[in-house]
Amino acid sequence: PPGTEVQLLLDQQGVSVECQDAPYLSPREQREVAARLALAEGQALASAAALDADPGAEGGHSLWVATVPQGDMRDWAGALEAAGLSLVHATPFPRALLCGLEACGELPANRLVLAIDPGSEGHIFIFRGRSLVLVRRFRLPEEEADASEIIFEEVSRLLQFHKQKQRGATFETLFVVGAAGLGAQLASRLQGALRLAVQVLAPELWPVLQQG
Repeated sequence: PPGTEVQLLLDQQGVSVECQDAPYLSPREQREVAARLALAEGQALASAAALDADPGAEGGHSLWVATVPQGDMRDWAGALEAAGLSLVHATPFPRALLCGLEACGELPANRLVLAIDPGSEGHIFIFRGRSLVLVRRFRLPEEEADASEIIFEEVSRLLQFHKQKQRGATFETLFVVGAAGLGAQLASRLQGALRLAVQVLAPELWPVLQQG
């Protein structure tokens, strides 16, 4: 009906997200930084920025910058306009998840999060305070045993890469969103090999993203 708000989650790998510590920036300054970062990529990109207060960040804030190819943005806007709709807000997947996790209770400053969406796809995120540090996206097979093996390999690989970049960085818990659990065997393997406890924050992903 007229006036109805519709939310879309677009599966677009061309979206790039970058986070950096920053002092307070006015909305105009945020847009200027986003435009400079987009220009530095050397291609036609649409950009947007958001600034979060973050006591743990240098300067007291975390600046998020998202970019997407101009052609993709024109396609999205054109499809919405053709349907008689207006685009009022857009946010990248990692930011929607980060903001949605705030409703899941108090979490540590450094968080390792596994998000599983209904399309048999997995995402592993490392968040530090209000910033996105790393993200890994991968397909999940339908067979549970195969999916468990993929999840273990992806978590192990991401942690190894992160520890090479951040010496001494450790995590005690793998927070899970989008599944009721990972199975006893996988949970035991994560605990034994990677010393990670498994904690389910939400059995479904969509409500968390919508909250964010």
